[in-house]
Amino acid sequence: MTSLEAALDAYLDHLRLERRLSARTVISYRSDLVQHVAFLLESGVTAWKQVDTELLRRDLARLHGEARARRSQQRYRSSLRGFYRRLLEEGEIDQSPARDLEGPRVARRLPESLSIEEIERLLDAAGGREPLDLRDRALLEIAYGAGLRASELVGLGAEAVDLENRLIHVHGKGDRERVVPLGKPACRAVRDYVARARPRLAPGGGSERLFLNRRGRPLSRMGFFRIVRKRGEVAGLDPRRLHPHLLRHTYATHLLQNGASLRIVQELLGHRSLTTTEIYTAVDPAYLRRIHRQHHPRGGG
Repeated sequence: MTSLEAALDAYLDHLRLERRLSARTVISYRSDLVQHVAFLLESGVTAWKQVDTELLRRDLARLHGEARARRSQQRYRSSLRGFYRRLLEEGEIDQSPARDLEGPRVARRLPESLSIEEIERLLDAAGGREPLDLRDRALLEIAYGAGLRASELVGLGAEAVDLENRLIHVHGKGDRERVVPLGKPACRAVRDYVARARPRLAPGGGSERLFLNRRGRPLSRMGFFRIVRKRGEVAGLDPRRLHPHLLRHTYATHLLQNGASLRIVQELLGHRSLTTTEIYTAVDPAYLRRIHRQHHPRGGG
């Protein structure tokens, strides 16, 4: 193993063990950086201090020549920036050659959301009293009422929902935890599910997860995806639009439309950066007009 490869392995361990990034994210970093190290070796590089910005630009030009997607090129550039920043922190290099590295601009894809009327139809589609109806209603109420990621929702423990105080304790990305308030309809749906449905799905107990499939095992992300599609079809919604993350987008959009600040929505969603949350302001221009009217001296009229 070369010193280049050894440094790469150490960086991936850092991402996995210290930053606690998901396995999927670490695999993406590894894919990008293995290609990069191979490019360096082919270019005759044997030490990190030999790498300069021009060499990195040649590597990015290679990707462009292979007609890689713009988003793939952007991710590759981000991988290089993070990697060389770590090498700088570890004293392997004196300055990062990737610091001022330019990359292709990627258009921001605006998140779609459901209208309030569509959300009501989706929730009503799980209005039965059978165990799976009660489970699905609780799932959808929390997904829309708390804006959880699909992985966070199916990963909830049985004790994660504090019904008395109407709070959910969420274990989110990067091993970060947050507390999210829950409305009365969602609490009512969870209470019904826990009292009337969950014991029938798992008569002997066993699983510590809150949401179970029909066999009494923890519900998977794919299982939740199928539930959203199934209930959406019953509600008369286009199934091609429907996926669990759409409910999270809708949660954020409806909060902003009704006057919540970006900072509050950032906290509720568990976003590390406010920039991630700002994309929701582009969904509804009326939000920006309202903020302008409220906070600018010449915003009225």
